[in-house]
Amino acid sequence: MNLITGNSASVKLLTPTQDSRDIINAATRSLDAIWQAGHRYQKAGVMLGISSVRESRSSILFDDNAPRPGSEQLMTVMDTLNAKEGRGTLYFAGQGIQQQWQMKRAMLSPRYTTRSSDLLRVK
Repeated sequence: MNLITGNSASVKLLTPTQDSRDIINAATRSLDAIWQAGHRYQKAGVMLGISSVRESRSSILFDDNAPRPGSEQLMTVMDTLNAKEGRGTLYFAGQGIQQQWQMKRAMLSPRYTTRSSDLLRVK
């Protein structure tokens, strides 16, 4: 029997992070905590809440996502290459090799507030 279910979980990261690996790890732990075998899931998502600024970092002794050496440089390289060569040029193995689902973009609204190329030009 395939029952459809919905559930949610939240994780508080003790240390602020910009490292995608930490966010993926937290999302995976959350999913493991709420997963119910035998149920079908139709949707999944991750919501991020910002509660501190980058300059206010403090170290916590037993933190799972304590800053790693080279983390900031790695994320910068990934973001730069994906921006230059196209989305998905570099990605984490956990995302899978074959993308089975993509958002339908046929009716995508213009991004006036985030992309200057979408702004209307008046002559």
